Amino acid sequence: SSYPLSEKGVFASDTGNKIRKITKESKCKLDVYEKQSEYNNLDEMRDKGNDSFLAIVHIDANDLGIAINNFFDGKKAVSYEEAVNNSRHVSNAIYRKYNLAFESYIEDYVTANTTEKEQKAGVYRIIVNSGDDITFIIRNLYAIDVVTGFLKKINNDSFFDNDNKISACAGIVFIKAHFPYDKGYEMAEELCELSKEKAKKTKPSLCAFDYYICQNGMISTVSDDEKKHKGLYSKPYYVNRHKNCTDDFETLKKNIDLLLSNKLTLGKVKQIRNSYEKGKGDIEMTMKQLSSRLDEPLLPFDENEKAIYYDASTLIDFTKFADNKAGE
Repeated sequence: SSYPLSEKGVFASDTGNKIRKITKESKCKLDVYEKQSEYNNLDEMRDKGNDSFLAIVHIDANDLGIAINNFFDGKKAVSYEEAVNNSRHVSNAIYRKYNLAFESYIEDYVTANTTEKEQKAGVYRIIVNSGDDITFIIRNLYAIDVVTGFLKKINNDSFFDNDNKISACAGIVFIKAHFPYDKGYEMAEELCELSKEKAKKTKPSLCAFDYYICQNGMISTVSDDEKKHKGLYSKPYYVNRHKNCTDDFETLKKNIDLLLSNKLTLGKVKQIRNSYEKGKGDIEMTMKQLSSRLDEPLLPFDENEKAIYYDASTLIDFTKFADNKAGE
């Protein structure tokens, strides 16, 4: 964020009395979170049978400033009235094709994919939806599905009816309900920036997302997590397939399906995750033992020594498309 650091203090979303600093942007969003009473108690939104996790999601458009500048360059205003009309056109286009499109998409998704009981308790809460900034809280199982579906939808459109398709990136943080909201938001923002770094390696920038799971309510940092699992993660993921890449959403889904369709219980999938974290020898032994019971062996690494199933094994409990597919 380009905002300066804000005040020191103990904030309402914190547990304990530790004094810390947060950014001005995080403080503004925390104020929104706290002023709206329906956001303050998220217990009812939790899926209590699935470790009580929620997800904080931050979505930010790619290269919007460039798109706006290109629009104005092609629409040279010769009067004040024309300049005002051009500015209004830009604002309206962003609102209709991004902000309103998100509200419409998530409402339709929830209606089609959730139960009446979930809808009554609440499936999501929008914190901010303005300009190119979208921040919301959602039940954990639906986060990746909503993010990838929305990004695919807007990627088929353009802000100003030209060949420049809309693209955006997202950061998703899976948290316990009482995790400090502003800390979760800052982590989601950091993950979004990591996605943008990857997305900008393509021309034009593609849509991408990254995620982080705050296990056991522990407050870590994204950078610490990346260092701890260096060489294991394939994330961030492109939302759409890019050439012959293996770090796209469809490959992630395929790897999850491969784990679950091979008669592996959730316990065995988590064993794979733990073995990856213990080291190469451990995961190779685990895969060899498990593969003896399968129709086709599972290889732990590809030809470039990249972990094939680590991300898939970490997300088993956090994706709707993996829900209820595992063996008992």
